[in-house]
Amino acid sequence: MCTADNDSAKPPILDYGQAPPAPDLILDKVPPKRELRNTMTLIGWGMFVTTFAQTLVIGKLPLQILLKDRLLLGAESIALFMNVAVFAWNLKPVAGLLSDSVPLFGSRRRNYLVLSSLLAGGGWLLMGVVPRTYWPLLLFGVILNIGAMAASTVTGGLLVDAGQRYGATGRLSSWRMAAMNIASLAAGPLGGVLASMAFGWTALISGVLFLSLAPITMMLLSEPRANQTQGALRAAGRQLVGLFRSPTLLAAAAMLFFVQLAPGFTTPLLFWREDKLHFSTAFMGTLDMVNYGFGLLASIIYVVACRRMTLKPLLFWAVILWAVTSFLYLGYYSHKSAMAIEAAAGLTFALAQLPLFDLAARATPKGSEALAYSLMMAVWNISQSISDVVGSWLFARCHIPFMHLIWINGATTLLAVIVIPFLPQRLVSQREGDRT
Repeated sequence: MCTADNDSAKPPILDYGQAPPAPDLILDKVPPKRELRNTMTLIGWGMFVTTFAQTLVIGKLPLQILLKDRLLLGAESIALFMNVAVFAWNLKPVAGLLSDSVPLFGSRRRNYLVLSSLLAGGGWLLMGVVPRTYWPLLLFGVILNIGAMAASTVTGGLLVDAGQRYGATGRLSSWRMAAMNIASLAAGPLGGVLASMAFGWTALISGVLFLSLAPITMMLLSEPRANQTQGALRAAGRQLVGLFRSPTLLAAAAMLFFVQLAPGFTTPLLFWREDKLHFSTAFMGTLDMVNYGFGLLASIIYVVACRRMTLKPLLFWAVILWAVTSFLYLGYYSHKSAMAIEAAAGLTFALAQLPLFDLAARATPKGSEALAYSLMMAVWNISQSISDVVGSWLFARCHIPFMHLIWINGATTLLAVIVIPFLPQRLVSQREGDRT
């Protein structure tokens, strides 16, 4: 990646957002290259830990086995337990609002990240030693997920802070995706091993990972002191209202929503794999690993692409790649074709997503980084859920064949190009690192 060769101060980067940060949060100079490296290290580790050490990632299979074999719970009770435990992840915008608007002992990011990582780590460790009964396990499951959710939200705010300050939204979006893909790759096989061992090992490994985030944050993250202001919650309310009046944020949210909204085939693909092609669960796990692995390659490619091209053509290519990759699934008929298609999908879907995440980071107004970015990711997740539900309904209730669903998905995805010309030029007309 291309960066300056010295640590001297540089002129400010393009202001992608609307609202300027509060005066007591503005640094006099753009931080040196070394501070960018420190921030990238912290973001990478934060994204890895908050992805890998979740109860629905590394803890999913060990916890399900514990509830099923030790507590003798049925499928419905296990599903209820897991959903209640992770409910806090629906509250990410609340955590973002607090981090942006209500300084914790003079800190918008550092102290929040330290406290939340300690809460998540402590919750995991206590979950590993409490009696193996329903309510103690659920209590500490809820507590650790509150901490994990807050740590993830603050890390997202750091990504936008650094991305806008250094003109590095594309690079940091690639770094984020790489860390999450590595976490998903590692969690799959390790989760299977841990499921065969005492649950305490899962809790210990996950807890130590979260606890490690606290000292790393203290070593790598420095920030100007944010003054505690009177009426912070009232200011937070005004900030939330202001976000919904930001044309850049609304335009970017619309782009994310429409790209993802096409009727999806994620769940129908499971039925196609298992019922039609008779793939084993082990082979399906291998396919997922191949997909994540090629997603890592996409993260490297985008670091170069975002420095050479403006965001506007990258977004056009994103939509086209998304549609073309969907059409590849028309050849999903054997073990060999599935392996090849999942490799291509891992690469091209990631390349399609990265310009959209880059857009989300650019569109986030200054001073509202954690809140706005979490809202943008919520739009992405909601549209993804709607897409899968609609696609599954067409597949199950309307009896639309799987291959016909692929045609519908690819064709409707292409309609998202209509939104691109209406995006604000200040978001899409510059390459990464361009300065004003």
